[in-house]
Amino acid sequence: MQSSSTSWVTTTTVASIILLSILLQFNIFFNQDTSWLMHAGQRLLAGGNYANNFFEVNPPMAIYLYLPAVWLAKLWQNKFYVSSFIYTFIIGSYSLFSCYLLSHKIFTAQQKLIQAVFVISLSFIFFLMPVDQFSEREHLMLLLTLPYLLLVISRCSDKNISILFASIIGLLAGIGFIIKPHFLLAWLLLEIYWACKNRSVSSWMRPEFFAVILVAASYALSIPLFTPDYLTIVAPSAVKYYYVSFAFPLAIVIIQPLVAFLFIVSVFYLALRPFSCNKNLTDVLQIYLIAFLCIHLMQRTLWAYHIFPALAVALLLLIILLISLLQQRKEMATVFWALILLTAIPLGITGKETVTQLWQKQHSIRNQFFNLINSQAKNGTIYFFSDLITATYPTVDYTQTHSPSRYPCLWLIDSLEYLQNNPLNAQQQQQINSDKNKLIANITTDLNSAPPDLIFIQFKSVNWQRLGIQINFFDLLQQDPRLNSLWRNYSYLTKLGGYLVYKKI
Repeated sequence: MQSSSTSWVTTTTVASIILLSILLQFNIFFNQDTSWLMHAGQRLLAGGNYANNFFEVNPPMAIYLYLPAVWLAKLWQNKFYVSSFIYTFIIGSYSLFSCYLLSHKIFTAQQKLIQAVFVISLSFIFFLMPVDQFSEREHLMLLLTLPYLLLVISRCSDKNISILFASIIGLLAGIGFIIKPHFLLAWLLLEIYWACKNRSVSSWMRPEFFAVILVAASYALSIPLFTPDYLTIVAPSAVKYYYVSFAFPLAIVIIQPLVAFLFIVSVFYLALRPFSCNKNLTDVLQIYLIAFLCIHLMQRTLWAYHIFPALAVALLLLIILLISLLQQRKEMATVFWALILLTAIPLGITGKETVTQLWQKQHSIRNQFFNLINSQAKNGTIYFFSDLITATYPTVDYTQTHSPSRYPCLWLIDSLEYLQNNPLNAQQQQQINSDKNKLIANITTDLNSAPPDLIFIQFKSVNWQRLGIQINFFDLLQQDPRLNSLWRNYSYLTKLGGYLVYKKI
């Protein structure tokens, strides 16, 4: 009877979380990175390539990942924010159901309550915790790979898993682990843990392991065959310039409050591991936490979505440790309340971000941009001279307009300008000038391919202040002869936010 009641409460809670997720996602702005990658995928499906149609620093899997959502969008008049949610919801449902099935092999019959809390926690992490990071690459990676993590734990307990089920989990996890190359670190640490646990070379003779290898090898071979421009044009430029604009010194990244929080969670894991209700589960969660913390530190950015996987796993680990203490009724009041406080941190961040995003949907200056574009360039073409991806994407989705730019934003100008202000030898200066010339040539080509109805020129940027540079897009337009010939066809319309707006005459 108690088991039936627990199942009913679990099902009702998970269903409520999913319903709240649906309401939330359709009342906040669509994620800008997802929007851009879907547009890049649309151009790829139309026969485009990295060189001439989209310039994306992430490897091709970041684009391939969203192709099903691009296809799905055809059912909703190419409304990417609708198809993206449905696509992510399908992946999340697969992951949650797979994790639920595997949880029966991880928890004993006497641990039904812990199993219920675990499944409810997963549903929160999958559907509510991402907020505006819903459908981001890190979010999808977590959805695709967590069943693999639970499969490793099940193997540690010598549970029987069907070959088909394990293979499907491995194939989808393989996609998740190669979305970004550094995600493979999480898979590598999991496999090292399993090998140490099993103490046998044959430990790798598993269908899910070979499925990941198959996906990774096929993908590695496909890049030079189908997207060679990524290797010859984009990747070299990304290596030279991308993190110049976005990376912070490691010392600044490592002292961020959330990084400190993750270190504290690790300390609590070490102290409370003896009381864990399932040591294999807490061990593997800690390994995942370490992996994603290292990945975050390697990238040296302060973007919230980069730390999301580590934060999500930390919350799951804290909940397992907390319920383990409750189950064993240990007299550790101080530790118990410390765990409660730590658990409240990611929950509080989620709540705060939810309120912020709901407020912004109603009061953000983006709405003024939407109104202006709908009145002056309805179903037309727009172009943002901006280093912010949030300027163009998802603006084009909400206004049903088109951006001819092959760049998600003009971050490359920031890097080139910054490097030009540093001491350079003759060869370096020549390379910078050459790359800047190519950039302006590409911008000119894009503008001429579909002359925009509206052009937005950014005149202030937080990034410029951080790098200690000042970029004047207006001067660039007027002084470069290639751009100036097109610029003569535009007249000043208005000033909005941090942009000057010009309309085609």
